[in-house]
Amino acid sequence: MAQTQKSGVKPILYKLVLAEETRSEDSKGRYPAGRVKQIFDIMRAEMSRLMWVNLWFFLFALPLMFVIIWLSPYLAQKVMDSFNFMGNLGIGYPGTVDSLSEGAVKLYDAYRLCYLAFVPACLFLAAGLAGLFNVCKKALWGENFKPTKDFFAGVKKYYFKMLALLIPVCLAVEGISQSILWLMILYADGASVAGAWVLVIAVSIAGIMLLVINLFAMPMTVAYDMKLAGVYKNSLILASQMPVFGLLILAIVLIPVFLALFVPSIMILIYLLMIMFGFSFVGLSVTSFAGITFDNIITPLYQARQAQYNKNRKTEKKKR
Repeated sequence: MAQTQKSGVKPILYKLVLAEETRSEDSKGRYPAGRVKQIFDIMRAEMSRLMWVNLWFFLFALPLMFVIIWLSPYLAQKVMDSFNFMGNLGIGYPGTVDSLSEGAVKLYDAYRLCYLAFVPACLFLAAGLAGLFNVCKKALWGENFKPTKDFFAGVKKYYFKMLALLIPVCLAVEGISQSILWLMILYADGASVAGAWVLVIAVSIAGIMLLVINLFAMPMTVAYDMKLAGVYKNSLILASQMPVFGLLILAIVLIPVFLALFVPSIMILIYLLMIMFGFSFVGLSVTSFAGITFDNIITPLYQARQAQYNKNRKTEKKKR
């Protein structure tokens, strides 16, 4: 580990686990025009290859998209079709009427059952993320990449690490969705909701924190030859020291999701853009902005440690 006292560096940063980058070519140095310009330049120059990467990721993301886009509305419609809310209103509407609160409870229960499929969908999504981040890393480092070969090389090398990172995130999202639906069920039943609100707030804060940590961890997994425990430790330190920066990265991921879910007029457009090249753009953005902390903290500390190690070896040889 590098020396424990150095001007301008917070003491906690010396607790970071240091490792060598997984470069296959010599470093090209930092992009002179800045990171945002680099992302758009890569998208323009490598659009055809990144569209292939986007396609491969889309195929692995299909199970999760199936749950969100098709399965949940389908189950909701099936529940609503099974209820009669217009009974005894006159000729043509015979029978008993179901209460709106009962219908709402059944609807929310259907959503809760549907969202249990989040975790199995992560088994596929982890493979897509491993491949996507591997290609995005190489593109940002200026290395030559082959979209299909390097995508699946990332799947082979980083799948289990990415799965270990992703499952807690899926469980957090599952917890948030289940707690919100439970709150809505209590509202529909007219029950007390104070405890449910506490649970929703607590689970949401924990879930957001975990998401931020993982947005450092996922690009770090493919960028360094590092064990998973070191990745988790580093990501927790970086997220705790730069929470605003972490929330900025989270916003990059969530903006297209919120646009697709809450702006119906552009929903189809967002879906088309994401399927064509949007996943690659988000992957490049997350990798690039998380890389700011890597390039300014982890890599310099590692290089300083290696330089000190080499200096000590030379001194020992001279003493002999």
